[in-house]
Amino acid sequence: MSLERTRCHGITSLLVRFLLLPMTSERRCSTTHRATSGLEAFCQTCPIPEAVTILLEGLGFSLSFQMDAIHYPAYTRLPSLPAQYHYTDAHGTQVIYLAGKDTPLDGERLLRHSSRFWVYPGADAGTYQRIVSVLATRWLLTWLRSPRPHTLAEVA
Repeated sequence: MSLERTRCHGITSLLVRFLLLPMTSERRCSTTHRATSGLEAFCQTCPIPEAVTILLEGLGFSLSFQMDAIHYPAYTRLPSLPAQYHYTDAHGTQVIYLAGKDTPLDGERLLRHSSRFWVYPGADAGTYQRIVSVLATRWLLTWLRSPRPHTLAEVA
């Protein structure tokens, strides 16, 4: 692998991991605190983002961050990055929706999927449990403990 390709892959890996961190103090600026652990689900379908947004807005969430899909030129041999949507409610509960199949990075092993969800708890445990249940029912998700969150120092 060329040095340039290795450098691009490393930057892409850093960007993906950073953007998938929940919007906590860790993501904002800290490199020593760990994000709250949450749940992740591998979805066999790829719901349209508008359907996810409508469902979550009905439960008191609002879109707090959005990133369009990124498609790299074929010659870079870098995997495309699916669009992602981050939602937050008044209690700090967070839902991240990755609208497409992502490619494992740096030796990761992922279950077969067409999209992914993550949920991180806020101050209200009832809200957290309700959103986990609603998403699981709506899109037939099976939740797994999210692997231990990375600090920015580990990602870099």
